[in-house]
This record gives sequence, structure tokens and C-alpha cells, in this order.
Amino acid sequence: MTASTLATRLDSAASVGATIDSHLRFDSQVRRGFPFETLEFVVQQLTYTGLDQASVYAVVGSATTLQRRRALLCRLSRAESDRLARLVRIVVRAEAILGSGATAAGWLTSAQEAFGNRTPVALLRSDPGTQLVEQQLDRVAHDTAG
Repeated sequence: MTASTLATRLDSAASVGATIDSHLRFDSQVRRGFPFETLEFVVQQLTYTGLDQASVYAVVGSATTLQRRRALLCRLSRAESDRLARLVRIVVRAEAILGSGATAAGWLTSAQEAFGNRTPVALLRSDPGTQLVEQQLDRVAHDTAG
């Protein structure tokens, strides 16, 4: 995953506000916290694939806290921004491996035996869970290529 691929998902005049052209600049954006509009932009984009707002919010943070941030026009916290970036990175990777946004969303929201019948999107709330999802996507990519 390159920063430019991720930036394509996150970059918008209304969201990030500046082109993210390197991992270091992207890291700075995450550490500063994305504007709330970035979350809304991602939700809007992912809705077309089949991932709904509730699924995105469940990964990023507490729905109550996120609703409050929306009302107050606050930036996302560093942790929320990191989880949002993680979600987008995994969606982009799943799309690349599985062939389409809809297929990726279907895979991410379907219980997987490899994850103890939990959904991949539910595992994205933590770094260890995300690593499991990435490993499974690597297996899928390897099986597809072979």
C-alpha cells in the first residue's frame, strides 16, 4: 500500500485539505487528527461499496463520541484518525485483491471461519486484529495468483 493510494481515498478539498504525498506527511495528518469531514467523506465513499456508516463508526470509535465531534465540528483524535486510516488501507487492499469494492465490502462484513466466525471489519478495531486480516488477505491473494 502506498501513501498515494491511501491519499486517493482520503484526499479531498473538504476533507484532508492538502495532498498527502509521503508517508511522513500522512503520519503528520494522522497525528494531528483528521477533520471530521474526512470521516464523512470516507463513509460516503464506502457506502457505495456496501460498508455502512455503522460499520465504519464501529471501527473508528464510539458512535456517541463521533456524533458529538460532528456537532462540535471537532477533529478526530489521533487514535480515531489512525483507525480510520487503517480501515481505508484494508479496504483499498481488499479491493485490489478481490477485484471490486462490493466484493471487498462483502468479504469484510461476512463472518469468516478463519477469524472464529467474526467479521474482518470487527477485527480492524485493533492492530493485532488488523494484522490477522492482512495475513488472510495475503493468503487470498496467494491462492488467487496460484
